[in-house]
Amino acid sequence: MDYRDVEHLLRVIKELGLNEVIIQDKDFKLEVRGVGQGAPAYTTTATPQQPVAQQPAETPAPQQAPTPQPAQQGATLDPETAEQQGLYVVRAPMVGTFYRRPSPDKPPFVEEGSIVKEGDVLCLIEAMKIFNEIEAEKGGKVLKILAEDGTPVEYGQPLFIIDPSVTA
Repeated sequence: MDYRDVEHLLRVIKELGLNEVIIQDKDFKLEVRGVGQGAPAYTTTATPQQPVAQQPAETPAPQQAPTPQPAQQGATLDPETAEQQGLYVVRAPMVGTFYRRPSPDKPPFVEEGSIVKEGDVLCLIEAMKIFNEIEAEKGGKVLKILAEDGTPVEYGQPLFIIDPSVTA
C-alpha cells in the first residue's frame, strides 16, 4: 500500500463518517482514528514498515456506531453469545458498503434460514468501487443477518450468524 492508496482510503473513511478503522493482514496493519465527521485531527500508523503518516490527534476516545440489527421474532442472539455457543460469526473482512444481492433486481444471496455450504457467496462488500464477494468459510444454517442492505460496515463487524451443525 503506497501513500496514494492511504490518502484515498482516508478520503473514503471520512466520507463514510467512520471514527475508527483497523485494516490488517499478515504483513500489514493500518490503524486510522478520528477522521469521521466533526473530528478535528487524525492519526494514522502503519506497521511493520515506518509510519505512513502521523499527525497529532486531539480526538476524544472514538465512539463506535451501533451495529444495525434487523428485527427478528424472539431472537436475542448476539455475536458474542453465538460464538460462545459454538456458532460461526461471519465478520466483515474490510470497510465498505454491505450488499445482500448481486444487483438491485436480483434476489438476495441468502436469507435467514438458508442452508449454505463452504464457499457459497453470502454478500458483497463494495470498497473503493470494487465489489468483493464474501464467502462462507463454513457451511450451515443462516440464523441471523446482522447488517442492513446498502449500509456501511466496518472491519471486523459481525454480518451473519451461522449454525454449522445444521447442514443439507
